[in-house]
Amino acid sequence: PVVTNEMCYTEQGLYYTGYRSKTQKGITSQNWRSNYPHSNINTISNQGIGNHNYSRNPDNDPNGPWCYTTDPNRKWDYCGVPKCKWNVDCYSERGALYRGYRTKPAGNSYNCND
Repeated sequence: PVVTNEMCYTEQGLYYTGYRSKTQKGITSQNWRSNYPHSNINTISNQGIGNHNYSRNPDNDPNGPWCYTTDPNRKWDYCGVPKCKWNVDCYSERGALYRGYRTKPAGNSYNCND
């Protein structure tokens, strides 16, 4: 299988760009631009935030990606996004689907599948 930063997160998940839209308990995530059922959620940084309800980690929470929930009794929760095997920026296959943030080749490259 191809492993990308859409399937798992590296470090603390600040750059996670996956499509998980439910909490680890199965509750649907609230759209980041919505104020229902929880208001005042739009005061967080723009790191990956947009008109969607995908899990993100805009505050660099050490426990990884999270989301606001559509449950009026639970404002937010972690989303159960797995941490990548390598805690570094990595590539898979030959790097065709790489969506990391390196702009120059480094001395060591890490394949996510190794």
